[in-house]
Amino acid sequence: MAEPDYKLRSNPATAFVARIVILCVGGLLIYVGVPMPFQQADWWDHTSKIPFILGLAALLFGILAPNRWCEEVIPFWP
Repeated sequence: MAEPDYKLRSNPATAFVARIVILCVGGLLIYVGVPMPFQQADWWDHTSKIPFILGLAALLFGILAPNRWCEEVIPFWP
Protein backbone atom coordinates (compact mmCIF):
# COMPACT_ATOMS: atom_id res chain seq x y z
CA MET A 1 0.00 0.00 0.00
CA ALA A 2 1.33 3.43 -0.91
CA GLU A 3 2.26 5.79 1.87
CA PRO A 4 0.11 8.95 1.96
CA ASP A 5 1.65 12.18 0.73
CA TYR A 6 1.67 14.57 3.68
CA LYS A 7 2.97 17.48 1.62
CA LEU A 8 -0.54 18.13 0.35
CA ARG A 9 -1.72 18.86 3.89
CA SER A 10 -1.49 22.33 5.35
CA ASN A 11 0.07 22.88 8.77
CA PRO A 12 -2.05 25.48 10.60
CA ALA A 13 0.88 26.83 12.62
CA THR A 14 3.14 27.47 9.63
CA ALA A 15 0.22 28.89 7.64
CA PHE A 16 -0.51 31.32 10.48
CA VAL A 17 3.13 32.41 10.72
CA ALA A 18 3.34 32.77 6.94
CA ARG A 19 0.22 34.96 6.97
CA ILE A 20 1.70 37.14 9.71
CA VAL A 21 4.95 37.54 7.76
CA ILE A 22 3.07 38.42 4.56
CA LEU A 23 0.86 40.92 6.38
CA CYS A 24 3.86 42.55 8.08
CA VAL A 25 5.68 42.92 4.76
CA GLY A 26 2.54 44.39 3.21
CA GLY A 27 2.09 46.84 6.05
CA LEU A 28 5.73 47.88 5.83
CA LEU A 29 5.41 48.47 2.08
CA ILE A 30 2.31 50.62 2.61
CA TYR A 31 4.13 52.59 5.31
CA VAL A 32 7.06 53.18 2.96
CA GLY A 33 4.77 54.05 0.05
CA VAL A 34 2.81 56.77 1.86
CA PRO A 35 4.90 59.86 2.61
CA MET A 36 4.55 61.76 5.83
CA PRO A 37 2.63 64.05 6.13
CA PHE A 38 -0.17 62.66 3.99
CA GLN A 39 -2.08 65.36 2.12
CA GLN A 40 -5.61 64.42 1.19
CA ALA A 41 -5.74 66.84 -1.73
CA ASP A 42 -3.35 64.72 -3.79
CA TRP A 43 -3.99 61.26 -2.37
CA TRP A 44 -3.92 59.68 -5.83
CA ASP A 45 -0.28 60.71 -6.28
CA HIS A 46 0.58 59.04 -2.96
CA THR A 47 -1.30 55.81 -3.56
CA SER A 48 -0.22 55.29 -7.15
CA LYS A 49 3.37 54.49 -6.14
CA ILE A 50 4.71 50.95 -6.60
CA PRO A 51 5.44 50.19 -2.88
CA PHE A 52 1.91 51.17 -1.89
CA ILE A 53 0.34 49.00 -4.59
CA LEU A 54 2.57 46.02 -3.71
CA GLY A 55 1.78 46.48 -0.02
CA LEU A 56 -1.94 46.54 -0.71
CA ALA A 57 -1.62 43.40 -2.84
CA ALA A 58 0.33 41.67 -0.06
CA LEU A 59 -2.33 42.58 2.50
CA LEU A 60 -5.11 41.27 0.28
CA PHE A 61 -3.13 38.10 -0.42
CA GLY A 62 -2.43 37.56 3.29
CA ILE A 63 -6.08 37.96 4.17
CA LEU A 64 -7.80 36.17 1.29
CA ALA A 65 -5.41 33.46 0.07
CA PRO A 66 -5.77 29.82 1.14
CA ASN A 67 -3.40 28.48 3.79
CA ARG A 68 -1.41 26.39 1.33
CA TRP A 69 -0.64 29.37 -0.89
CA CYS A 70 0.66 31.36 2.09
CA GLU A 71 2.91 28.46 3.06
CA GLU A 72 4.33 28.22 -0.45
CA VAL A 73 5.27 31.89 -0.55
CA ILE A 74 7.72 31.36 2.31
CA PRO A 75 9.52 28.13 1.35
CA PHE A 76 12.23 27.94 4.02
CA TRP A 77 10.16 25.91 6.50
CA PRO A 78 10.50 22.13 6.40
